[in-house]
Amino acid sequence: MPSVRRIAEDAKTISIEFNVSEHVALAYLTLVSEGDMKADRIAEKLGISVEEAQSCVEVMVSKGMVIRSPSDGDVLQPLHPRMAITNLYKILEEENRLMLKQKRSVADSLSKRLSEPFENRPVSKR
Repeated sequence: MPSVRRIAEDAKTISIEFNVSEHVALAYLTLVSEGDMKADRIAEKLGISVEEAQSCVEVMVSKGMVIRSPSDGDVLQPLHPRMAITNLYKILEEENRLMLKQKRSVADSLSKRLSEPFENRPVSKR
């Protein structure tokens, strides 16, 4: 079982690099190291409210970090870290792709709008 320090370091890395809260990262790492559990047990382990744990669960499910057990939908099963981290990366990659596409549109618009004043500016003769 990983040390508390190692889990905290990994949670911080996941949080910073993949834009999820430290509670979400800690909840996932708790499932990885301690096995399947329900949101109320995650809350107990992390010292957070059941509502906060449930919010973490929804994020983990939506980002492909965990699945709900087919036999009991309240029990959460972590995906293998290779899959979960890859899913986080792919989501981040898509968000960045869309952000860069929007910025490219702004850059194109600005360059077109500023071209006329640039071309019509007074030019000093040397």
